[in-house]
Amino acid sequence: MSKAPLNTAMDSTTETLENPYSQFQAACSKIYIELVDMELTVQAMVSRLESSASEYKVIAPSEVSQEVKQGLKLYYDNGGQKTWVLSEALANGQPITSQQIDQMVSFFNDASAKRNQPEWSDYNAPFQPLICWKLMGGDFGSLWSRTTKELYVSIKKQLSQQ
Repeated sequence: MSKAPLNTAMDSTTETLENPYSQFQAACSKIYIELVDMELTVQAMVSRLESSASEYKVIAPSEVSQEVKQGLKLYYDNGGQKTWVLSEALANGQPITSQQIDQMVSFFNDASAKRNQPEWSDYNAPFQPLICWKLMGGDFGSLWSRTTKELYVSIKKQLSQQ
């Protein structure tokens, strides 16, 4: 399996991380990304053998789960009442689908532009951008979801060529 998309994802995403802790998390995530790569590869092979299903499920790393748990606490402590199905699944270590990974990537693409706004770190309301960012896993969730999507697309492409 070619690692070119993985390297591209790491280079472009790591540059956007702002603090040293996030950069450390990004560096450490290479190990998790390799595990995701192996997990998706195994799931692709098993799924291909068992059925013609094209849907794969993965479990987010514990760093993503911890960030989501913080986001859920902030959300509910500030009066939030909506149930966040994807966030609850991430927080509880439940498998999520490639469609949910796509939702995460889409969210992070949209929310990235809001990171420089003054209200970004205002914790006083449940729909503030930082709380929503945490509900999807924060910086680590952004990196993990984007890399997982690239791996999924790469594996799906390779399987379709066989």
